[in-house]
Amino acid sequence: LFDDRGHRKYLDAALPLEGQELLSEYRALYREYSECKKNLLTWKKDAAEEKEKLSLYEYQMQEIAKVKPRAGEEEKLEEKLKSLQAYEKIYAALYTADRALSGGEKGRGAVYLTQGAAGKIEALGEEDPMYPLSAELYELATRMREIAGEISFRLSEMGEEDPGELGDKIRRRLDALYQLKLKYGSTVEEVISFYEELKRKKDLTLTLRHGL
Repeated sequence: LFDDRGHRKYLDAALPLEGQELLSEYRALYREYSECKKNLLTWKKDAAEEKEKLSLYEYQMQEIAKVKPRAGEEEKLEEKLKSLQAYEKIYAALYTADRALSGGEKGRGAVYLTQGAAGKIEALGEEDPMYPLSAELYELATRMREIAGEISFRLSEMGEEDPGELGDKIRRRLDALYQLKLKYGSTVEEVISFYEELKRKKDLTLTLRHGL
């Protein structure tokens, strides 16, 4: 009797039959309430975890979808980059030669300067011993103009896009694929498979949520 923890037991035992029945009903309802409360807490916890999973799935899917990786793409880009290395050297050499001869936008290249030199010497008159050089310089300027035209035509055949810029674009694309592989797979194909698995998990999670 001195232990208050046992008082309720004695009081409950002293209840009349009707009270005992009510007590049994109460205990049954309380157990049901406790179970419902436990289930509710579990449901809330599961719902929070599902929400976190969905957010993660959506983030990862968006990151992959933004790059849009394609199967076999990486190998093709690497091969193209290798061929561009020689292409870049040829293009750069021809472009430099063309600028040197034509002078670019200002037009004050070797052809212009050679013509100018020929005109200066020609202006000295036939009596000057240097006068014959003017004809040679004019001829040289004409030949350089022809060469510049051939180089310009070759550059136009190689395409309007600068191979250096094209190479940079390929490198940026390869880097984007590499960043995806660091997170989602060792190959582009594995990254694509991972994306499909994310989509499956997301759809399944949403289906289960709606089912609840």
